[in-house]
Amino acid sequence: MEPAKIQVQAIPFEEILRSAYETLKIECIGSLFGERRERFPNSATLEDGSIRADWSLLYDNIGGYHLHPTTRKKINGVRVTSPGRVYLSKLDRKNLRDDPELIEMVVALRRVKEKGKLGENPFLISGYVGDGQTYRFDVGGYYYSRRIRRAVMQVPGKVLKIFS
Repeated sequence: MEPAKIQVQAIPFEEILRSAYETLKIECIGSLFGERRERFPNSATLEDGSIRADWSLLYDNIGGYHLHPTTRKKINGVRVTSPGRVYLSKLDRKNLRDDPELIEMVVALRRVKEKGKLGENPFLISGYVGDGQTYRFDVGGYYYSRRIRRAVMQVPGKVLKIFS
């Protein structure tokens, strides 16, 4: 089975990053509006337009997104807080199973000293944002199809150049 694709246009992608960057240390949550392509049942597309506006009259609600500003993990038996990463929590997994028609995008932002080389991963959109401080972001998408699966993430090439 070929993985589903989530295609995010430039303006919605910028709005998702803006929301994540503005809240930075607090988990932001938002809705995703777009269209499912019936000819391609494994594809969802976010169209141009502000994510913050009520687009439910124009487009279908196809899921949500949220920020993981930090992650808690154990190192040598001690719980520590580390920079966020793209993964689904137990609650995120439960929500996807309860509503299998929706997708979920996770944004992880972490402060870095300098920009590094970005690896190529079809399941992540990665880049840098910042004003004075530099933050690396990773965006991943998930869907439910008999089990939780990662989606191939796509944005226009010109968007990736802006955030590289």
